Amino acid sequence: MSSQKSPDKELVQTKYFELQMIKEQLDQLQKQAVFISQRAEELSQLQENVQSLQEMSTGADMFVQIGAGIHVKAALQDTEKVLVNVGADTVVQKSMGEAVDLIKKQVAELREVETSASVQVERLAERGRALHEELKGLMK
Repeated sequence: MSSQKSPDKELVQTKYFELQMIKEQLDQLQKQAVFISQRAEELSQLQENVQSLQEMSTGADMFVQIGAGIHVKAALQDTEKVLVNVGADTVVQKSMGEAVDLIKKQVAELREVETSASVQVERLAERGRALHEELKGLMK
C-alpha cells in the first residue's frame, strides 16, 4: 500500500485549509470593522461636543470627565480655543473650527477604511462560498 495521499484527498485538504484561513481573515476583518465603526462614532460624538462648547458662554459650569467615569465640576474659560494632541505627546492649540475640521477629516478617513474593509469582507466571503461549494463537489 502506498503512503502517498491521493490527489483528491490532497486537494480537499488544501481547499479546506484555505477555507479555514478565509474564516480567520473574515473574523479579524469583522473585529476591525467593529472597532473602526466605534471609533468613528466616538469621533462624531466628540465633534458634537466641541460644537456645543462653541455655543456655551465663558464661565459656564460643566462637568469634565477625568477618566473611567469620574467627573469634576469645572468652569469653561475659553470658548474659542482647544488643545489637540497631535501625537508623540505633543499638544497644540487650535481654534474650535480647526478642531471640528480635524475631527471631520478623521471621521471621513475612518469611513473610507470601513468601506474598504467591507469590500474585503465581501470578497473573502464570496471566495469562502466558492470554496465551500468546491469542497462539497469534491466530497461526492
